[in-house]
Amino acid sequence: IVEMNRIPSPKYERLKELLNNIFDNDKSQVIIYSQWSRITRTVRDIMKQIYKNVSYIDGEVPQEDRMSEMNKFQCGTNKIIIGTIGAMGTGFTLNKATDVIFIDEPWNMAIKNQAIDRAHRIGTKYPVNIHTLICKHTIDERIHDLIRRKGEVAEDLLSTDNPKLTNEDIRYLIGLD
Repeated sequence: IVEMNRIPSPKYERLKELLNNIFDNDKSQVIIYSQWSRITRTVRDIMKQIYKNVSYIDGEVPQEDRMSEMNKFQCGTNKIIIGTIGAMGTGFTLNKATDVIFIDEPWNMAIKNQAIDRAHRIGTKYPVNIHTLICKHTIDERIHDLIRRKGEVAEDLLSTDNPKLTNEDIRYLIGLD
């Protein structure tokens, strides 16, 4: 198990397994997102030990270098692009991706959808698979449940066909649960 700040993380081992399966197909290209630069730098360092060409973008990468990294990914020179959602989540076309992997889940589904949309652009040739690495019995699982529940409540609020908003949902919305 690879360590990050001396804390072993099974996510890195799972990420390697997932990439091995994905790269069974020669046409595969992968976007790897995290919300945290420290995590993306660790993932970049691990991936560079395994794969030759890895693109990387976080908030510290200058704008002109970001375009260069994106272009290496788009032309197929680099099969993997790793970055923070903030630096790569909007304004990028990454439609060569066949897979999108989230190392951690954003607290906001709209941000996650915006990041996923980088791969769903005009010119996308293959279906795009979305993977989110969630460890059981951790904050990851709690965040995932909160995001799912918030999405369900939002859908119910916006539904014109017989909204299913319950008293429990209302208590949740105003913070009483």
